[in-house]
Amino acid sequence: MDNKVKFSTEDTNEEVEFTIVNRIGYKEEEYLLVVDTETNEEEQEAMILRLVKEENSDVVFQIVEEDEELEELLEVFQENADDFDIDMLD
Repeated sequence: MDNKVKFSTEDTNEEVEFTIVNRIGYKEEEYLLVVDTETNEEEQEAMILRLVKEENSDVVFQIVEEDEELEELLEVFQENADDFDIDMLD
């Protein structure tokens, strides 16, 4: 999967482009594993986003920040990974 998606921040309306690395459904929620498109591949840091709501053509995702939830989701993404490795940073 090599889809790109643009996100706008609520505060500044700044657009940031991410590459979707993987998409999963887990515990009745939908999640994206994304990396910043602008960053060098060797230095890429991933984020996990949770689908919050869909209205008309707008889709709202929220960054997953809780450590316990992140660790659980990282395991699920890693199990479904074919061509990437994920390490959690402190």
